[in-house]
Amino acid sequence: PGACKRGAGGIVVAMPEGPAGNVLSVAGRYASGCGPTSITRAVMRAPDFAFGTFKTFWQQSGGTLNGGLRMGPVPADAKLLYTHESLTLSEVIRLVNKFSSNVMARHLLLTLAVEKAGRPGTTAAGGRVIGEFFAGRGVDVPGLVLENGSGLSRVERISAEGLANVLLDAWRSPYAAEFQASLPLSAVDGTL
Repeated sequence: PGACKRGAGGIVVAMPEGPAGNVLSVAGRYASGCGPTSITRAVMRAPDFAFGTFKTFWQQSGGTLNGGLRMGPVPADAKLLYTHESLTLSEVIRLVNKFSSNVMARHLLLTLAVEKAGRPGTTAAGGRVIGEFFAGRGVDVPGLVLENGSGLSRVERISAEGLANVLLDAWRSPYAAEFQASLPLSAVDGTL
C-alpha cells in the first residue's frame, strides 16, 4: 500500500532456469497507488516461438500437426514446397524506420548477409557486409559495433561522428528522397 513513487521500477522479472526453462519469476515491490501496469518480456526461445506461431496459424486454417519442433540442417533431398517474395527493399526500410521494427531490422541484416556473403545468413556476416559497404563508399564510421542489427543489443553502438557520417552519406545518395520518405513524421505516423 502507498503512493506511487517509481512506477513499475520495483518489479523484477527473471527466468531462473535460463532461456530454455519453463519458470518465470516475478518479484519486487509495487505501490498500490501506481494503478495497473504492463511489463513486456520475451519468454520463449526464437525457434519455439516460430514453431508455436506456425502451429497456431496452421491449426486455425484447418490443418493438423502431429509432429513437434526439430532443428537441424535441411536434408540434401528436401523438396522446396513454397517460395514467398518479400516486400521491396524500400517498403521494408520504410516499415523499419517508421515503426521502429526491431525484428524487421534484424532480418534485414540477415538478408544482407545472405545476399552478399552467402548462406547461412549470420549477424556477424551482416556486420561485415555493412562495414564493407561503408568502406566502399568512403564513409568513416569510427566506433561502429553491430551485434544483432535490431538496436536491442547491449554492446551495439556507433559514435556521434560515425552516425553523422552515415547520415551525410545518405543525404548525398541518389536514394536520399527514398530514405527521407521512410522516416517517421512527428505526431503523424511511426514512433517519433
